[in-house]
Amino acid sequence: MNHSNSDFPMVLLSHRGPVTFQHSESGWTAVRATGGLVNALTAYLAEYLPEAIWVCNAMTDADIAVARMYNGSPLRVALTPTPHLVEFGADATGNERNPRLNLRMVEVGKAEHRDFYSVVANPLLWFIQHGLYEFTLEPEFTEREHNAFERGYVAVNNLFADAVAEQLGAFEGPRIRHAARLSFLFGGRTGTATLSSDNPIPLHSYSVAKP
Repeated sequence: MNHSNSDFPMVLLSHRGPVTFQHSESGWTAVRATGGLVNALTAYLAEYLPEAIWVCNAMTDADIAVARMYNGSPLRVALTPTPHLVEFGADATGNERNPRLNLRMVEVGKAEHRDFYSVVANPLLWFIQHGLYEFTLEPEFTEREHNAFERGYVAVNNLFADAVAEQLGAFEGPRIRHAARLSFLFGGRTGTATLSSDNPIPLHSYSVAKP
């Protein structure tokens, strides 16, 4: 599959990125992350869409340190022989034997991420998506959930949306792969960009609730 330089770049947004970083006396090393999205898209993007940019959360303290090193700019990760950072000024796209990813890691405050993930996304949205709630009785939304949604879920997704918009730069009409299903957060940030939402779990309707 060939992609010319005139193709619009793809910006992929997901919570978990394709790699996480570790630091030792020998320097920075990258460890491939787990998950269906990572396994499905990492090699494909690196080989066939070398200009694509993967926006994700900086999951660990080491990830945050690496993200700060690049100050909002995408970093490059080579996948072979093992995942590793590509130094500044090195070839951007690599080659067939050494495919590379462009990665933009977003630093999120620990309190905001806790509300985003541990109060809203995981215990609420995950169960709703899987149809596991008795909708006549649950979930119960208290002041904690309302605050977590505004201060955590919306705030963190705004950070992600800003990071995606920053990567668009001067490109006109790129496609954005937005995994969070919150396209409304982009507002006017993306201009004429096309938003494409990907949810691997179809949302259940209320008809699945048991009587």
